[in-house]
Order: sequence, then structure tokens, then C-alpha cells
Amino acid sequence: MAEDQSSDQEKTEEPTPRRLEKAREEGQVPRSRELTTFVMLLAGVAGFWLGGELIYDQLGLIMEQAFLFERREIFEVPPMLVKATDLVERSLFTMMPLFLLLAVVALASPALLGGWLISGKSLQPQLSKLNPLKGLKRMLGVQALVELAKAIAKSLLVGGVAVAFLVANRGVYMDLMGQPIQQALAKTLQLAAMGTGLMVLTLLIVILIDVPYQLWSHTKKLRMSKDEIKREHKESEGDPQVKARIRQQQQAMARGRMMSKVPEADVIITNPEHYAVSNSRRKIIS
Repeated sequence: MAEDQSSDQEKTEEPTPRRLEKAREEGQVPRSRELTTFVMLLAGVAGFWLGGELIYDQLGLIMEQAFLFERREIFEVPPMLVKATDLVERSLFTMMPLFLLLAVVALASPALLGGWLISGKSLQPQLSKLNPLKGLKRMLGVQALVELAKAIAKSLLVGGVAVAFLVANRGVYMDLMGQPIQQALAKTLQLAAMGTGLMVLTLLIVILIDVPYQLWSHTKKLRMSKDEIKREHKESEGDPQVKARIRQQQQAMARGRMMSKVPEADVIITNPEHYAVSNSRRKIIS
């Protein structure tokens, strides 16, 4: 019980490979949400960069056709609903390649830190998580406070950059209202790509801090005490006391077999202080 109740201060040893492997089997690997967000934004910027011209050409054509209708259609609900539905469907179809790219990146990006992991044990229901006292302890623990501080700092940093970008380009946005649809849409997408790229650079600063922290926090959580390392060594290599008893039994059995052969020996050479050698000679009758 004393070993199980060892405090975190006593766990000063780095985790062993077996400890890391066991933690991975239980679904405990380092993860960074900021890294996933960064990669998704980077993929979005790349998608706009590669296919942005085709996207805003198609969206411009869709918007232009959407606002061309006869006066009588304004007062008729069914035609307007059909036109609005068609507008949404065509817009989603145009953006579908970008959405698929982001979906693939969202599934693959967590593997950048911690690798791919499918752990059945982590999916099993745990009744201990339903304990309100333990839940409150997790909410008010050091890890929860650190995550809260990170979220606030990230929101202030990213939000501040976004507000600064909007304020700096407020005149450009006002000028868009007097431009043709195609030109205004192209400029809007260009500004959106610039803003997203600025967010990517901002998040780069965040992940340069968060990724090393997550690695350090994961290692710290898996640290072991000296007693735990000794216990693990016993489990993997075997208890030295048990192995010593086995060797003693083997030596006793060997001595017993040796002594049983002494009466059959023809010659015995002895050294009273160190050893004795017995030798037997068998006659071969042909």
C-alpha cells in the first residue's frame, strides 16, 4: 500500500520503455490540439492557394445567377425557395474538395505527435470517471488550470491578431460594396486567405510552446519511483531471490546425482581442502 500511495515528488525517475509501451496500450500518448488546428489552417491556406481561382470563379457565377430573377418571383415563395436551395447546393458542391481536404487533414494530423493509436482500453467505459469528487478534482487540478490558461492566452493572441487585421483592412471591406460581384468576391477570398495565413503564423508561435510542453507533461505524468522500477525489473527479469533458490535446488540435485555415483567409482582422488574426483573404468568384454 505504501508503494501505491507514493507521492508525485517521489517519482523522479524517467519512465522505462516498458512503462511507455504500457501507457500507449492504454491510450496515453502526447497530443496537441494547437498542432492539429495549425495543420488544418495550413491545409486550408494551401487549398485556397492551389484552387482559389477556380473556387471564386464558380462562386461568383453562382452568386451572379442567384441574384438574377424576375420581379414576380419575389412575391412567390416556392420559386425563391428553389433558387435558395439551388444556391446552397451548388456552393457546397464547389467547396466540397476543400472540405474533403480538411477532413482528411483533421484525421491525419493527430498522428504527427504520438503517432497513430487505436486503443480498445481507452474506449471502455470507466465507472471511476462518473465519480463527482474525482471529476471536480480534475476540473480544479493543476492540469485543468494550465489548459485554461493556455486557452485564454491563445484566444487573446489569435483574437487580437484577427481584430487588428480587420481594423487595418476596414477601408478595403467598405470599398467591396461598390465593386462588381466577381471582383468583390475575388477580393474577399483574397483577404480571407491573407487573414488565415496570418492566423497560421500566429498559431506557429503557440505550437512552438505547446508541443514541447505536451511532451514534457506526458513524460512527467509517467515518471516512476525507484520502487516501481525495481518492481518492474522483477516482473520482467524474475525475482532474484526466487532465481537464487532455483539455483540452490539445481546444485543440490546435481550433488545428489554425483554422490549416488561415488559407490560405483573404481578410483577416488581427494584433496581434503578443495575437491575430490572419482573415476570409474568399465571392462569391455568382446
